[in-house]
Amino acid sequence: MRTAMIGPSAPAAGVDGRPNREGPGIDARYSYRLGVHELTLIRRGIVPDGVTAVARGEAEFALLVDDPLVWLCYRFGAEIPWGAALYEGGAVARGRHELPPEGGPAEGRALLHVRLVVTDDGVPCATRNVDLRLDFTRALHAAIREQARCPIDPHERKRALHHFHQRFPSVEAMVARARVRSPASP
Repeated sequence: MRTAMIGPSAPAAGVDGRPNREGPGIDARYSYRLGVHELTLIRRGIVPDGVTAVARGEAEFALLVDDPLVWLCYRFGAEIPWGAALYEGGAVARGRHELPPEGGPAEGRALLHVRLVVTDDGVPCATRNVDLRLDFTRALHAAIREQARCPIDPHERKRALHHFHQRFPSVEAMVARARVRSPASP
């Protein structure tokens, strides 16, 4: 699953014809499959402070929903500033009936599995599991379910991304408009 990514103070570029902004050497992918939320950060070259930040540093997450787009924003201290990964799992989730559960008596906080991978060898150099706050979990699950219910054609998606990047020129602008945020304990 390929995602568009946004990062701080980076020039606009196109990836597969889609608007894209890259952060400091990081690409990001966010997915939800079989009940597992996963954020994969792909970095060119190891930076020890980045490894420590992902593995056990201060972290924060923000959710921005701009129908039909769902963005998971993240930061790991000063070492990995705010970045964002676009969720694109609606078609996959719909086809495999892998939608997150709706609230109920057994409702709980989502667990986000974070991996930092170095492109040189593809091996994770840091991993971490983060419990997201319950209000964040509810909003995230609702956004994923809504995206799966409302199919979007590729041309409409491209237009939505174009308009989105005009309204939100930086990841900081995205975070400022986020629907909900969730800190993570070190």
